[in-house]
Amino acid sequence: MNFFLKLATYTLALSFIHSTTSAQSVFDIIAGSDVHSTLETAIVAADLDETLSAEGTFTVFAPTDAAFSLVPSNVLEDLLADPTGQLTEILLNHVVGSVAMSTDLSDGLVITTLQGTEVTVGINDGVVTIGNATVILANLEADNGVVHVIDAILMPEEINNISQLSTPSTDKYLYSINLAGQRVERDIPNTIVIDVYDSGKKTKRFILTE
Repeated sequence: MNFFLKLATYTLALSFIHSTTSAQSVFDIIAGSDVHSTLETAIVAADLDETLSAEGTFTVFAPTDAAFSLVPSNVLEDLLADPTGQLTEILLNHVVGSVAMSTDLSDGLVITTLQGTEVTVGINDGVVTIGNATVILANLEADNGVVHVIDAILMPEEINNISQLSTPSTDKYLYSINLAGQRVERDIPNTIVIDVYDSGKKTKRFILTE
């Protein structure tokens, strides 16, 4: 892990320290985080806060505010305006009905979310990915489960077009690379692909084929 990734992880961890000293739920961890304001708002809007505060066994893959910032504001507003629709589907795509610590994860492991979709775990040189997202802080334990912080939104396949809206139409696509920085085909299956645009913007995607 390079210095900047270590620094980012350490800084992120500091935002959780104040909320780890008493009994708490997975929702409490998210609500007490300085980098999950949008996720907290979405969970409350979808009336999932009570569910994630109740007894149970949950694993939550929690996208940061930076991950949500890639979604155009009008799209996010539309999702929040209809919280029982696609917003709930997206949120449930980040929750598993059992506890999965980092030590329980293995490369190629397929996890079924509460939305009924499957996400694939990848482990390469100590970096853990969940679908198209990278785990940047793991094993935040709660009384009813565990939270893993991720850097991207896990979009259900049936509404994956929303993630594509995060790239403005004025951006010109240049090429795609993999996590190693090597150029690859844009639609290579079962691989995390990063699209590079002329504006300097980069969009990470994961194309899962059966």
